[in-house]
Amino acid sequence: MLNFILGGAGCGKSYLMMQKINQFINNGNEVIFIVPEQFSFETDKKLYNFLGSKNFNKILSVSFTSLAKEIFEKFGSRSGEYAEDIHKFILMNKAIKELEINKSLQYFNKQSRKINFIGDALKIVTEFRQCGILSEEFMRFVDSANNKYNEKIYDLALIYYTYDNMLKENHLKDSLTDISEAAAIANLNDFFDGRIVFIDEFESFTGDEYEMIDTIISQSKDVFTALRLENIGENQYGVFDSVEKTWKSFYQIAKKYNIKIVTENLKNTVKYKNDDLAYLNKNIFRNFNGKQQYSENISIIECRDLYEEADYISSQIKELVMNQNYLFSDIAILSRQLNEYTYILEAAFRKYNIPYFMDIKKSAYHTVIMQLVINAVNILCEARPDTETILKYIKTQLNDITIKEISEIENYCFEWDIRGEQWFSPFTAEIEKKSGVENTRKKVMEPIINLRNKCKGADCKKICKSIYEFLYETKVPIRVSELCGKLNDMGLTYQAKEQKRIWDMLMSVLNAISEIGGAMTMSEFHHLFTAVIKQITYSIPPQTLDGVHVAGAETARLDSPKAVFVLGVNEGYFPMASHKSGLLNEKDRMKFEMSGLRLSRNTDELISDEKLIVYKTLTYASDKLFISYPLSDNTGSSRYPASVLTQIRNMFKNEILSSASDKDIVFYSSTPQAAYYNYIQNFSRSDSKIESLRTVLKDYPYYTAKIDYLKKVSSQKEFHIEDANLIKRIYTDSLNISATGIEEFNLCHFKFFCNSGLKLKVRRKRQIGSLEQGNLIHQCLECVLSSCKNKEEFDKLSRNQISKIIEKCADDYFESNMGGVIKRNARLESNLKRIKENIFKIISHLQNELKQSEFRPINFEFNINEKGIANLTGDNGIEIVIRGVIDRVDIYESNGEKYIRVIDYKTGKKIFSMSSLLYGINLQMLLYMFTITGSGGAYSDCNPAGVLYMPSGEIVCGRDRDESDNMEEYLNKHYKMNGVVLNDRAVLNAMEKDIQGIYIPAKLLKGDTGDGELLLNKRSSSCLTSSQFKKLRQHTEKIIIDVCNELYSGNIDADPLVIFGGSPCDYCDYWSVCGNVPCEKYREADKNAEEKMLKIISD
Repeated sequence: MLNFILGGAGCGKSYLMMQKINQFINNGNEVIFIVPEQFSFETDKKLYNFLGSKNFNKILSVSFTSLAKEIFEKFGSRSGEYAEDIHKFILMNKAIKELEINKSLQYFNKQSRKINFIGDALKIVTEFRQCGILSEEFMRFVDSANNKYNEKIYDLALIYYTYDNMLKENHLKDSLTDISEAAAIANLNDFFDGRIVFIDEFESFTGDEYEMIDTIISQSKDVFTALRLENIGENQYGVFDSVEKTWKSFYQIAKKYNIKIVTENLKNTVKYKNDDLAYLNKNIFRNFNGKQQYSENISIIECRDLYEEADYISSQIKELVMNQNYLFSDIAILSRQLNEYTYILEAAFRKYNIPYFMDIKKSAYHTVIMQLVINAVNILCEARPDTETILKYIKTQLNDITIKEISEIENYCFEWDIRGEQWFSPFTAEIEKKSGVENTRKKVMEPIINLRNKCKGADCKKICKSIYEFLYETKVPIRVSELCGKLNDMGLTYQAKEQKRIWDMLMSVLNAISEIGGAMTMSEFHHLFTAVIKQITYSIPPQTLDGVHVAGAETARLDSPKAVFVLGVNEGYFPMASHKSGLLNEKDRMKFEMSGLRLSRNTDELISDEKLIVYKTLTYASDKLFISYPLSDNTGSSRYPASVLTQIRNMFKNEILSSASDKDIVFYSSTPQAAYYNYIQNFSRSDSKIESLRTVLKDYPYYTAKIDYLKKVSSQKEFHIEDANLIKRIYTDSLNISATGIEEFNLCHFKFFCNSGLKLKVRRKRQIGSLEQGNLIHQCLECVLSSCKNKEEFDKLSRNQISKIIEKCADDYFESNMGGVIKRNARLESNLKRIKENIFKIISHLQNELKQSEFRPINFEFNINEKGIANLTGDNGIEIVIRGVIDRVDIYESNGEKYIRVIDYKTGKKIFSMSSLLYGINLQMLLYMFTITGSGGAYSDCNPAGVLYMPSGEIVCGRDRDESDNMEEYLNKHYKMNGVVLNDRAVLNAMEKDIQGIYIPAKLLKGDTGDGELLLNKRSSSCLTSSQFKKLRQHTEKIIIDVCNELYSGNIDADPLVIFGGSPCDYCDYWSVCGNVPCEKYREADKNAEEKMLKIISD
């Protein structure tokens, strides 16, 4: 007899079944109870509690899979070991490869070459097996169809048949065929004869399960099945549509064997403690009349995004546990897209100190053990291995490389742009300073190179053996053992066991590929090995008895939790938009069905399944239901509430929708960590609730220290070092400072301190950027000019001579500063060629300029204070040593007087500004000139003639070139020097004949007579008198002494100077640590700074 027990959720179907089971056992009947695999543990627990140990031991509680094993144990089964998922993947790869070689595939000829095709093929084979379609029968069916089926179906039949044969050749069998085989064996041996069979917690069945059900119904004394189903015959396209189809299948089997059918309909819900939840159960996805009066136990919450949703759920859980006597295990969280929420929920649960069990499978692919081997194999296959791959391999820390060595080699690779085959040769760039980096490279690459040599031309067996030996040679097992030991010492016992489990998985993969992989290239091995590892997943068991249960709505099997939170109830996700993916489309499936081959569920059935998932999810809770949805996803894209929410809201008179943002901040502060987070997020607020959080956090020293520090930083007090001895320990009793350092200090004290005091440096690549280009130009100009004994010799240099000097100098610079051969590539060579051409233009311009000038170069790359002699003394007694290097020093002698001008080559844009001198900016060249012409300077017998900045950047002919300009005039415009020069007719004439403003920032008016006081064009001239230069020297010395006084008084404040319309914060390397972002506190340059500066040097 077939007995149906029907009813909606919470009607007591399972309870009634257990009562009947107890009665049959007491009457001496043999009982089999079949439930889904996921339900086995919970069902056994409930049965044990209900029946007691004596009766529980009299029943056989199984899933279909374990039932098949019971039948095999009693009657035997076909020989062979079961193929694990790894074996299946490898053999499917082998089968497809064989078909490719034989050119047997037509439709999937190209697609089959992709490694992802293996997984797709295995999925369709799984579907065939579960539907009871055998490979031989399928092949015969397709062959006998007289071209009725297309190439796609024929290819699939061929793949299935070849794969099945390979399983047999390797003496392996597929567990997916167990249920069908067991059904046949049970049928032959009357296994179910006289037994009572109960089937519970199923909504649908696969083809092979129906084969077993057919045998059960035909043989058993009685069959009882419980189905979540109401109102038979009225469910088309409704919530129970898919379950009614299951009922029909049972009904038809019973009719086939003329078996009596008895139906028991359960109408009343028994599990719900509140009327509103029972009302929801009875009306969701159905037509309903009228409204329930009120709902106090169903809440719909609108959230800004997934993060606010996770915070709301965590806070509400804490509220239930702390104030309403819930256990964490009374609570479940369900979502239809759990993968989106996994890491967000984990972070929220840590913040709110919530124990949980997340019912998901974890991928082995990203674990350190697997990543070490995957990246090692990746390196083997590449002629030019990616540096990122090698660093990933090193950073697993399962090899004999320390963290310090990892950091050093990573910085070296970043600086020198190490890539490809460079890893297989010794590192040479600046290796005398960084010999440890080369030792690390050897430690990393030598075992890899040895492994590569062993694997050349080898088959899978040899490759796997070589990898195994490589792991032991590099002491990986020892490192894994040490890691497990550390985890055990930290009390992380499960994590330690997990590492051992992953190691065993790796050994299983190598063993499986070794046994059945066969011959393949190293590249093919790499793709197969990586793909196999990606397939491996493992479950994480619960780590606590009292924990929140988090699960996917589609796979959840819950035992009436008191409170349920449903996440991500958005349109298109709840219910999930149904679509069938894989190698067969809907049209293909219809063809199969028309031919009598029933595959798995079609699109209509999937839509019905989704409705049922929504129904089950919303009806699990016995006490409280919380439904939430975000308005945006992780990328910021908009999402909309699911339409089912409108139906739920319309069921009740009161408004059950609220916003998570409307909740009080105290609600989100149920743990110290959460309270601290919210306090920081609202740090600028000053109200009673924020103060209450601060008061609570005072009881926790860890958070008190953080809050005190933040208050100190946010108060915008000046950064100040109180301990004078500490300043002297950093900068010593003698301030050794460059002109650039003085400018940096005046722009921002804190930036100067980070750079020169703390020596915090940003990593920079060695590449032809503006800095390296400038250094290269400097060196080439020095080489060319210093190669000549005098100006006349320089004037006579030919184009060929200049080119040779530039070529040699550039190569020498590249070799010594840019890594030499290690950095050579076509792009770099192109850049170098362009820079050399630019240098040639500069030198040609210099020849023209020096031909007409009476100044002659006498020094290049001149160190202004090589001996480190103190130039000044601060008010605090600190000696100040000015250091720096001048690009070029020129001299002019007339009537026993000597004049010095200082020239600096600038690849970037540099405009001399008198206003900036007021604040100690743009002092560099003036400071150099005053230092070398001052007391004790190298040219103390000379007079300052000026400082000049010569543009040396690349010329791009553009719109600024006038049609009337020839190339020489255009170059003169580009290379015209700016700066400030001495207002003296003889000196200016010595710099530029006739003072026409072609080369220097001085130009005579047409009315100038050539004698007496100079008549200069003010717009084109920047000149100071000898007296003004003297006062400018005094001003410069005062600036330097002020810097010394402020620095040694401890002033390192983040108080930047805003000048020239920009902020030094815009490109600062230290903005993330100064606490002044955005630039709220700053000093602003006076609009009348130039007038004030001129007044200072003119008084």
